[in-house]
Amino acid sequence: MRVRRALQIAVGLLVVALLAVGVVGSASARTGVLSTFTDPAGDSHGAPDLTTFWLDYSPETKIVTISLTPTGFQAVTDVVVFLNTDKNDATGSPNGSEFRVAAGVTSSGRWWQIARWDGGTWQAMPVSSTTNFTAVGDTWSWTVTRDDLGGAPGFTFWAVASLYDASGSVTARDLAPDGGAWSYDFTARAYAPLPTTPPAARPVIGSPTTTPARALAGKRFSVRFPVTRSDTGGPLTGGTMVCDPSVAGKVIPHAESFKKGAATLSFVIPKGATGKLLKVKVTIKAGGEAATRVATFRVG
Repeated sequence: MRVRRALQIAVGLLVVALLAVGVVGSASARTGVLSTFTDPAGDSHGAPDLTTFWLDYSPETKIVTISLTPTGFQAVTDVVVFLNTDKNDATGSPNGSEFRVAAGVTSSGRWWQIARWDGGTWQAMPVSSTTNFTAVGDTWSWTVTRDDLGGAPGFTFWAVASLYDASGSVTARDLAPDGGAWSYDFTARAYAPLPTTPPAARPVIGSPTTTPARALAGKRFSVRFPVTRSDTGGPLTGGTMVCDPSVAGKVIPHAESFKKGAATLSFVIPKGATGKLLKVKVTIKAGGEAATRVATFRVG
């Protein structure tokens, strides 16, 4: 069956109207549980190459978003994704599916469709806030609710991308997956919101090292604190440093730097500090988080 011609007949003037009001727009926001399916690249023989599919489902809204990347458009092409919601190849359309989503490119522009098999032909489903299509670059997305799919617990699905010549005959085709179908179940996946921006890593200040080993009155003394990330344990490379070396409560003039996961300060210990306690306090701030460490040394 020539998929493109059947789809264009079903869409008719409705498609032209949808394109005119700008239904094709930015990609839909991800809502819940995201599953990825892949098909090998380079097997389309000139048709749009189907490589990656995403199914994004939110149990709260019951919205499922079907997205794919049909790269390599030609003048007249289309992509059709078939959904077998009862997972029975003997029922539904001649290929066993109850629903399909489709989109294509012709010499007059783009078109799209979400359709239900009514027992004898494909019938376009009404466009709504949840039943629609978006396209951004090489990513096409259809959204539909689980209720629109008959409340099925899941489905098997497969896709076909086709390239047509001027007479409407198929000249190249890519099937995904290459054999059989993928399976997706709503009820088999516990709801887990998609990751948002991870919390900022908390600075962790380690034990200092000094040069020289002992703090001596009248001599230059350097203190180096390693600073790591609380999430990975790796060096913390961003942030600000505040430090206050002091003897008997009096701050000592000093030089400081914080880079490559190391907080370093250097100063000359006052000549009259022999026998007194040198206190070095360092605070590192990064991403709204802060850590402080105090080290003490007896001046010789």
